[in-house]
Amino acid sequence: MKKIAMVYTGAGVVSTLSGMAREMYPDSEIMNLLDDTLIGDCVKAGEMTKDVRRRLMNIFQYAYEAGANCILLTCSSVGEAAYTGSQMLPVPILRIDDPMAREAVERAHRIGVIATLSTTLNPTCDLVQRWAQKLNREVDIVRGLAEGAYEAVISGDGERHDAIIAQTAAQLSGRCDIFLLAQASMARMEQKLSQITGKPVYSSPRSGIRQLGAYLS
Repeated sequence: MKKIAMVYTGAGVVSTLSGMAREMYPDSEIMNLLDDTLIGDCVKAGEMTKDVRRRLMNIFQYAYEAGANCILLTCSSVGEAAYTGSQMLPVPILRIDDPMAREAVERAHRIGVIATLSTTLNPTCDLVQRWAQKLNREVDIVRGLAEGAYEAVISGDGERHDAIIAQTAAQLSGRCDIFLLAQASMARMEQKLSQITGKPVYSSPRSGIRQLGAYLS
């Protein structure tokens, strides 16, 4: 039996993402590894720090020693650490938002990226630009920070969280061809935002987990 290690920085998405992985790969074992202090430290510093990166490497190492055949990093704020980890260990370490970013670049020129944290917005925009360079395509990235949405959801006000994101998308709609939702926790807004803006909206969970299939055969 193959083993998938899923690395989280927030408890709120563990059930949804691990359930999705079990649905897609019923013959694989799912191992969930959570450190919810990582994202707090990123928010305080305004970026992924050396200490956060080091702790992530320790988690990757633990997953490898526990027999993981592949590792999925589910947090977009620290997604770039997957590349460092892949150089350290002989198992694939994937970032959940990679397929989403690639598809966006393949499909559109004006790409709106919405996040509830600046520490997620910047890395996601960097990832889109990385794919644009790889695919030799020009993109216009329109940034949308849904200020106050993160604070609303961690205080338990999911309705306000969703309303702020919807307002942000509506404000950017005229400047974008498609939208990306930078955090896996925002995926529940995909259909609603598409209805509000009339534009395609992409989130990372399903495509991000689907990419694991190439490493489980």
